[in-house]
Amino acid sequence: MRRALSYAINRKEILDEYLLGYGQLAVGPVSPIFKDAVDPDLNPYDYDLGIAKSLLEAEGWKDIDNDGILEKGNLEFKFKLFIPSGNPRRSYAATVIKNNLKQIGIDVTIETIELGVLIDNMYEKNMDAWMIGWYVTIPLNLKFLWYSDLKKNPYNFVSYQNKEADKILDEISIETDQEKLNELYKKFQKIIYEDEPITFLYWVDNIVVYNSRIENININPLGAIHHCWEWTVKEQ
Repeated sequence: MRRALSYAINRKEILDEYLLGYGQLAVGPVSPIFKDAVDPDLNPYDYDLGIAKSLLEAEGWKDIDNDGILEKGNLEFKFKLFIPSGNPRRSYAATVIKNNLKQIGIDVTIETIELGVLIDNMYEKNMDAWMIGWYVTIPLNLKFLWYSDLKKNPYNFVSYQNKEADKILDEISIETDQEKLNELYKKFQKIIYEDEPITFLYWVDNIVVYNSRIENININPLGAIHHCWEWTVKEQ
């Protein structure tokens, strides 16, 4: 069912129309800035409503009463999608998601709430569905987001639990050889790819513009103002 949702969402439309293509579709939790750790054999789930419908039907979801909404027994496939207020990109993406899922018989209601309330509800696990972004940790750290022990890892907001993944994360935490680490990251990505615990949308390009008079500026993944004390300004 989770893979069906990913197949049903036209992430490329969001990327191309709202972000003008400045980004790339996400496959999993490892950012493309970690080039050696990303598994090149994993491709983003295509936008394919036919596959999405087939997967849902195989799980028993059918529109029995022909009202446009899938049901399984007495349960209709509908849910609220919570997004933070004051974020036009989230609003645009949520509308695309709502319209996409409607095409396969899933009824989505978009609920906009204040960011602080949204985060509190994420900690309390009070929502069935929500959309939010996260910042990439440097160095790469996956355990606090994906490890099964939810008491020790409150940032595992989706309550993902997989013992095989835990074993790999434990190995990652003690491995020091970078080549072996990269292989472990790739094994972990394959597990996440199969489970698809969330729908990964896209990585956004961090576009930085600065005045050409500024010298010694070095833009890197750590941020636009990293080592800003080394900047100098040319005299006109």
